[in-house]
Amino acid sequence: MLRKKDWLYRVYSVGSVFWLLTYQSIPGCSDTGPSGPPPVGADIHGKWKGEFYRTDRGYQIEVTARVEQESDAVIIDTSKTEGVAQLLTGSISSNGYLRLTDANTGEKWTSYFGPASETNLVVADYAETPTIEHPEPGLYVLALHR
Repeated sequence: MLRKKDWLYRVYSVGSVFWLLTYQSIPGCSDTGPSGPPPVGADIHGKWKGEFYRTDRGYQIEVTARVEQESDAVIIDTSKTEGVAQLLTGSISSNGYLRLTDANTGEKWTSYFGPASETNLVVADYAETPTIEHPEPGLYVLALHR
């Protein structure tokens, strides 16, 4: 018959082995950060908050975003529920410039205002196609920080 101490020791040992074999072996579940190749450019993976707005209109929407980054591949999933800038996928260059595609519209978004850093990320897209009559149309802007 097992004594109380021996029984608890076995339960904790089995639990520790179970945790090591499951939790630590699932990609992205360890406390050491993302698995896989190191990020290219700025390390931008993680949770962000910020604003979405259009430069030629007077509105601004607060958003949160989750950024996934593996090597140069980037996915930005925002809290927006309609319209543009809900899900952006693309890449980051070694100097921090982003080239993304809006999953909803197929439009291209870029680091129009400068490269991304570990604390600041701003991407933009023309709200309308520039024309000779209107060469500088408004921009959709997703400005994130942490």
